[in-house]
Amino acid sequence: MSTLKAACAAWLAVAVLLSSACTSTKPHTVALKVTPKAKITAQEPDMPEESEPEDQTYYGGPAVLRKNLPLAGTQWEWEGTISQDPSDGTDLPSGYSLRFKPNGWFDFQADCRHGAGIYEITGQHIALAVIKATHSVCQRDSKAGDFQNALEGAKTFRRTDGKLYFDLKGETKTMVFVSKP
Repeated sequence: MSTLKAACAAWLAVAVLLSSACTSTKPHTVALKVTPKAKITAQEPDMPEESEPEDQTYYGGPAVLRKNLPLAGTQWEWEGTISQDPSDGTDLPSGYSLRFKPNGWFDFQADCRHGAGIYEITGQHIALAVIKATHSVCQRDSKAGDFQNALEGAKTFRRTDGKLYFDLKGETKTMVFVSKP
């Protein structure tokens, strides 16, 4: 029986030690002595300030637009559309215009609608993307929707005799603009 009493006493001692270790508020830490071999401070190295390359514009994110913008600062009025189909005549009222800004943006007026977007030019290729536009309901004979869609469908451009021409992707049509003072 003395073995049983000794085992119970040992078990009780272990239980008391464990319970006191679990309820103790004193943190248990182990101290290690670390000796650095060299004194090095962790500082960010001085980097030369990079200026924005002159041929790029950043639009709040990863989008980069090249600044090869030969149309910057020009304004144009839509004169009509040239098509190889003679029945495809366009009778345009006034009020369709396009203005290219030097920062890579353009503004447009299409009858009762207006909007803005970004453009990029590489060689003779042009890409226009309408970013915002009003959704006003225009008169029945309005070409506002056609005009906006055609702008986004432009693939190449050329300037001749004070006129601007946009050849449209996948079509045999060309938008014609006349210079607007």
